[in-house]
Amino acid sequence: MLPIHSPKPPSSTTKATTTPELNSFERKNSSSSFRSQNSFVFPNSNRLWLLLVIVSLQIIILLMARGLPLSHRRTHFPSPLSYDHKPVQNPANFSTHRSKSANISISSTVSSPPDRCSSGRIFVYDLPAFFNRELLDNCADLDPWHSRCEALSNGGFGREAAGLSGVIPEGLVPAWYWTDQFAMEVIYHNRVLSHECRTTEPDSAMAFYIPFYAGLAVGKYLWLGYSSKDRDRYCEMMLEWIKDQPYWKRSDGWDHFMTMGRITWDFRRSKNEDWGSSCIYMPGMRNITRLLIERNPWDYFDVVVPYPTGFHP
Repeated sequence: MLPIHSPKPPSSTTKATTTPELNSFERKNSSSSFRSQNSFVFPNSNRLWLLLVIVSLQIIILLMARGLPLSHRRTHFPSPLSYDHKPVQNPANFSTHRSKSANISISSTVSSPPDRCSSGRIFVYDLPAFFNRELLDNCADLDPWHSRCEALSNGGFGREAAGLSGVIPEGLVPAWYWTDQFAMEVIYHNRVLSHECRTTEPDSAMAFYIPFYAGLAVGKYLWLGYSSKDRDRYCEMMLEWIKDQPYWKRSDGWDHFMTMGRITWDFRRSKNEDWGSSCIYMPGMRNITRLLIERNPWDYFDVVVPYPTGFHP
């Protein structure tokens, strides 16, 4: 008899499928791709709401603007049928209307002339003749070598220029003079006396002019061994006089000015043996504005004006 063999159960050849474990890099990639898909599918709600609000406001503003009456949207453009352009219903009133319009236009264009003295008026002191007029009367003694009378004639212009015919236009010949370079004090004094901005009421003046001929007074004493006291005498006497004036005391000379018809260095002697006068260095001159033909660039009270020319139209 054949032996009975119990057959062995067939071994299972099917193995359970195992899911491979993802490494950390693959997990990061998968999570980021998931988030990107979510952001694509679900947009940012805050941005969407902001966009909707802006669009809604624009629509509301547009509807409100379209709903305004036409008259409110044309405030800067008058209607063609304004008062001045209305058809004339009654021809008899046409001339009256034109005359009224003419009167209105004339009254609107006519205005008062501008005030040329709006910056203020000038009061001219009436100095004793010793400081100006007597110097001119003694013009022959102002220079140790020759008379100055001809140079200071004609209000400081000097004698009329001759020999200019054919050189300049004939109509301009009478306006030319042989004017001296140191005649500014006389010229300015004569001009300001007749100026439209001069006032004889000191209370209404903005500036006060001292008509002292400082250049003529010192010129004689610059030569031939005169002492420093001789060169300072006129200026010292003028300051003594001006300091007693009430309008000087009111401002201590800040609103006063004068002309000095020479260069500034003729009035800036610092030592007795030096050249010129010490007038500018005297205490009373500290606040006076000075018009000179050459100034000290470090002293703002010195104001330079041009040398007098020979042309006086």
